[in-house]
Amino acid sequence: MFEKDPRLFDPEYKKLPPEQKAMVKLEITLTSFFRDFNASIARWERIVYPVVAVLTVLVLSGFYLIYSLTQDMHEMVNRVDPRMEQHLEEMSKNIAALSKNISAVTSNMTLIADKMDTMDNSMANINANISTLSNSVAEMNTNVHEMNYTVADMNKVIKVMSVNTGLISRDIHKIQKPMQFFP
Repeated sequence: MFEKDPRLFDPEYKKLPPEQKAMVKLEITLTSFFRDFNASIARWERIVYPVVAVLTVLVLSGFYLIYSLTQDMHEMVNRVDPRMEQHLEEMSKNIAALSKNISAVTSNMTLIADKMDTMDNSMANINANISTLSNSVAEMNTNVHEMNYTVADMNKVIKVMSVNTGLISRDIHKIQKPMQFFP
């Protein structure tokens, strides 16, 4: 962008202090920006104005279609059932009864929700009891583990006692041999 501007090649430009050189470059940049911006606006104006006109025509035709549709529906209703008003009143009464039934269902659902809250509290109590039971089982597991070590130690002692008992019985037989000399 700066390479094409002849102001930068002017001998007086090269004599300017850096601040003024920066101002000249800023001026060149802004001039280029505004030129491009104006061209962009012109392009958009060529697109936007026709689009606005087309949308206006579409909106007006849409309103006309809705108006003609309501007129046609009115004529159709009068031709199909002249007693449509009475039937709509009956339908209105049935909808009112339906609304009452829905109110009853809503109150029943409220009762169910209250019961669910009570059940939720009961489940919390069961959860606490299971947690306590789990802690107790963990303590029992620790005690059984300790008892397992104690029984293992006792087995070792019993093995040592059996070995010692075997040695004692062998020694007793040895004691008898010297006694045979005595009548």
